Amino acid sequence: MDTRLMLLRWGQVLEITGLSKSTIKRRIKQGSFPLPLDLGGNCRAWKRKDIEIWINKLETVNLGEV
Repeated sequence: MDTRLMLLRWGQVLEITGLSKSTIKRRIKQGSFPLPLDLGGNCRAWKRKDIEIWINKLETVNLGEV
C-alpha cells in the first residue's frame, strides 16, 4: 500500500507532529497547518502526504539559540 495516500485521524496527527489538538486547531485557523478532509458527520482526516509536506517545510532550530 502506498503510504502517501493514507488518511490520518486526529490521534495519528497528534502523535506524528507532537502538537496538541488545540495548537493544531489554532494553526489551522492561522493558515499555518494543513486543512483536514471532511469525511462526513464529525469525521475528519488529513492526507499523510500533506502532513509530511508540512513537516518538511518546518525550519530547523539552531541548537545554539535554544
